[in-house]
Amino acid sequence: SWRTFFMNDGTYKTLLNNGRLQNFPSEIEDAIKEYYEYVSKRVRDNNVIVDNVSLNYYLDHHPMCLLLAEKSQKVAFMNTPGIQSKYESIDFYTNTIGLRNRIFAHGNQLKEYVAIRATADSLLSGFLADHQTP
Repeated sequence: SWRTFFMNDGTYKTLLNNGRLQNFPSEIEDAIKEYYEYVSKRVRDNNVIVDNVSLNYYLDHHPMCLLLAEKSQKVAFMNTPGIQSKYESIDFYTNTIGLRNRIFAHGNQLKEYVAIRATADSLLSGFLADHQTP
């Protein structure tokens, strides 16, 4: 069967505030805290940053990606005075590299998040297997 460990904000704060998180061995408690704090502080914040950077990139620097039109209209857009020079500019290049780097950094954060979640999941699964109630 397939399963994964997931904890939302309410569950984490409830476990923390009522002291139930301390009922787990410290290794599991630490893994859960690391998972929650990493996700809530880094991944969630970076999602917003990537969304904003991406939206600004497509609106301000690469509007052709937003053009829903026939091929002839897209060609006409690229032949509009100033458009080709915009796409050949250092500004377009640096913003493209900036977006690519932000997405790459976010991908690395997600890999770390998956590893942290897998550790917490493994520790909890082992604990629950060892402490089954009849």
